[in-house]
Amino acid sequence: MTQPLDLRVSIDRVRVRTGAPPDTRAAPAFIAGYLGAHAGAPPHDHRIVIRELRLDVEAALDAPAARQLGKQVATALVERLAAHQRCRLPAAAAAAPRALGGPIRVEVLRVRLWGERTRHPAPQQIADAAMTAFEAEVRDA
Repeated sequence: MTQPLDLRVSIDRVRVRTGAPPDTRAAPAFIAGYLGAHAGAPPHDHRIVIRELRLDVEAALDAPAARQLGKQVATALVERLAAHQRCRLPAAAAAAPRALGGPIRVEVLRVRLWGERTRHPAPQQIADAAMTAFEAEVRDA
């Protein structure tokens, strides 16, 4: 019996660090510890799992505002990742017996925000930056 493809998307933890010192040396969004697909994964497993979404924000946000920002960015990012999964579906379905692709696991997806625009950060733009970094790293894994 063949199991249905598992194309779920999950973000295990969202962490917002406010009052972060600006760092113009690093890319505004990047992935740390990309693990990618791994041998031995069940053929039906094509999930995207982000262990931690980390937002480093230069602006001083109070705790409720930081939580709200984290929730909004995570929601927008999950929507974009779900769209990415829909694009992966045909290839995953065709390759399911061979387990091509497999799950994508990201340890940390970090976005750094600094400058005047971080006083009122737009969650959609932050999610766009995170998604760009994700796509550049995994290259349709």
